[in-house]
Amino acid sequence: MSIKIGYIGLTHLGMNYLTSSLNKNYKVVAYDEDKKKIENLKNDIIEYNEPKLRETIIKKKNRIKFTNNPIDLKECKIIFFSQDVETDIKNISNIKKIKTNINNALKFLKNDSVFVVLSQVSLGFTRKIKFNKRNLYYQVETLVFGNAVNRANHPERIILGTGNKTNEINSHYNTYLKKFNCPIITMNYESAELTKKAINIFLCASITATNQFTELCEKTNADWEQIKNALIMDKRIGKYSYINPALGITGGNLERDIKSIEELNKKFNINNKFIQSINLFSKLKKEWVINIIKKMNLDKQKIKYGILGLSYKKNTDSLKNSTSIKIIKKISKFNKVFGYDPKARSFKISNFERLLNIKDVLVKSDILIIMTPWDEFKRIESKVLNKFMKKKIIIDPYNVIQDKKKFKNIRFFSLGKNNFI
Repeated sequence: MSIKIGYIGLTHLGMNYLTSSLNKNYKVVAYDEDKKKIENLKNDIIEYNEPKLRETIIKKKNRIKFTNNPIDLKECKIIFFSQDVETDIKNISNIKKIKTNINNALKFLKNDSVFVVLSQVSLGFTRKIKFNKRNLYYQVETLVFGNAVNRANHPERIILGTGNKTNEINSHYNTYLKKFNCPIITMNYESAELTKKAINIFLCASITATNQFTELCEKTNADWEQIKNALIMDKRIGKYSYINPALGITGGNLERDIKSIEELNKKFNINNKFIQSINLFSKLKKEWVINIIKKMNLDKQKIKYGILGLSYKKNTDSLKNSTSIKIIKKISKFNKVFGYDPKARSFKISNFERLLNIKDVLVKSDILIIMTPWDEFKRIESKVLNKFMKKKIIIDPYNVIQDKKKFKNIRFFSLGKNNFI
């Protein structure tokens, strides 16, 4: 008989990883202390917008036991701790809350249960958990907002922190992991915990390197789109690398891990200019749109701004650390702002009005800013823009609108190009 898999914390992390157990034909016990969340899930109300998430949960609902009774976890042989780590406005993680919740959960588990920490904890955290180290693991999660279900179900590799010198994996857990048909990399707890942060810092380094060169492109006649195509052909860099320009480092996970490495450098007295440079370029790029507005002297005019894209990246509803929101807050102090996003969560900012579609934004706005490269923005017809854009200015950092020749008399501003030639 197949064992049951438990999840503690039905957060974005827990809900998306939960689908991977369902798709491997396991029965799942899904626990969360939030009674309202459990009630919503039983009624097919799923708060996270991810491709394939809702349909997978509903289709396989008969294999899920949603519960807020921790005693139900005793039915499970393998339990994943999947609560999100909360961060404050300075991106400092609230590890104390995670520690408390883990200790509370362990009281309800059997002695031979396998306990796997998925949450992004601090260096040295897992080893301090008072649980049988042969059955205690830290699994590095590598989800990407907007592609989380696919990443959970089809990982490139599984990275596992263990508490024994031989890195031996519990037989039940090993059987479960082998169903993913990918390499399993084992190491000690601390190496696994640091691996998660290393992955994010390497991603940040790629973004920073890209932004460094786009700065040079914007001040010369070089074009980053042309350079990018050459880099993709280099196998050492590759087509999957982070070589699209970005308005700084955004999203809670990357910024949190930058902060974690800063704290570790401080703790061990490491003078790390590299992390400082990542923060420097990120801060500069987050001001890119505002700087364009100032260079055009638009900040001195009464203008109605239209913003397409509110979430911090496409294919997600998350607003956490969204550069778009930060820009809206600055612009709306002096001018009216209209915005549209197909999925972003609701929020309120004075002098800002969220509209139901792209056309409404265009009709009411003088200038358009495309802040999130949603695919539907690529399909905006040239005749629509030519008709409604009053100031004939579009700030398009991510180069969403490709064939700009169709747009008569409209001036475009994009990352990686000299916009003032």
